[in-house]
Amino acid sequence: MEKSSVASPKFNRWIPVIASIAIQLCLGTAYIWSVFQSYLIISETTPNALFNWPATHGTLAYSLLLGMLTVGSTLGGKLQEKLKPRTVVIAAGVVLGIGFFLAKYTTEANPWLLWLTYGILGGLGMGMAYTTTIACCQKWFPDKRGLVTGIIVSALGFGGLLFTPVAEA
Repeated sequence: MEKSSVASPKFNRWIPVIASIAIQLCLGTAYIWSVFQSYLIISETTPNALFNWPATHGTLAYSLLLGMLTVGSTLGGKLQEKLKPRTVVIAAGVVLGIGFFLAKYTTEANPWLLWLTYGILGGLGMGMAYTTTIACCQKWFPDKRGLVTGIIVSALGFGGLLFTPVAEA
């Protein structure tokens, strides 16, 4: 006979959902790349941009982030099967944090640094956290998998809305 995967009555299974919502809100910063890009690329609307890059330099950073998000999602899914979800999410946060922190050292002469830090490291960390939070909550809610997935994924989109004014400040 198989053991039930439903949480014990002593544990509030909504706690991982709340934590996952907070994480997904932060991951929603992926949706505000256009705000950051406007400060990097000189155009008619942003004549005082930080760098005089062609649009392709900025677009490549975001494309790498999205591509590595898929790689990170696969990696996060595999790792969360072997390790605790908490461990994978912490590792994802470290990778994402290092990527975003080091991105600030990008100069006009070194667009590759933005591609490596924001694009590759940032995307890898985002993907690992994205998949792991969803999979973890689905295990706590085998009876409401669609509901918790919808709640968590909607937090990702809402994160873009929430952080746009912060990024523009």
